[in-house]
Amino acid sequence: MSENEKLDLILKGMSQINLRLDGMDARFDAMDARFDAVDTRFDAMDKRLDKVEMRLDNIEMRLDKVEMRLDEVETRLGDVEAEVKVMKIILENETNRNIRIVAENHLNLDLKLNMAIKNSEDVMAKQTAQEVYLNLQQAKIKELVNSRYVMNM
Repeated sequence: MSENEKLDLILKGMSQINLRLDGMDARFDAMDARFDAVDTRFDAMDKRLDKVEMRLDNIEMRLDKVEMRLDEVETRLGDVEAEVKVMKIILENETNRNIRIVAENHLNLDLKLNMAIKNSEDVMAKQTAQEVYLNLQQAKIKELVNSRYVMNM
C-alpha cells in the first residue's frame, strides 16, 4: 500500500470518526437542550419552593403570634382563677358568717317583736278595760250628781 492509499484510509477513517463525532455533537447538543429544559424546570421549582418557604415562614410567624396570645390568655386565666378562689374563700368565710349572724339577730328581733306585739296587745286590752271602767265610773258620777241635784231641789 502506498502512502496515498494509507492517507486515504486514514482520511476515510478520520471522516468516519468526524461523522461519529458530529453525531455525538448532535446528541450532546440534544442532551444539552434537555439539560437546559431540566435546569429551567429546576429553576421554576426553586422559585416555587422559595414561595412555599416564604409562606411557611409567614405561617410560622403567625403561629408564634398565636402562641404568644395563648400564653397571655393562659396567664390571664390563671389570674382570674386565683381571683375566683379568693372570692370563694371570702364568700365562704365572711359572707356565710355574716349571713349566719344576720339570721341569728333576725331570730332575736323576731322574738323581741313578738314580745312587743304581745305587750302592746296587753296594754291595749288594759287600756280598753280602763276606758270601760272609766265610762262606768263617769256614768255613776253623773247618776250621783243627778240624784243630789234632784234631792236638793
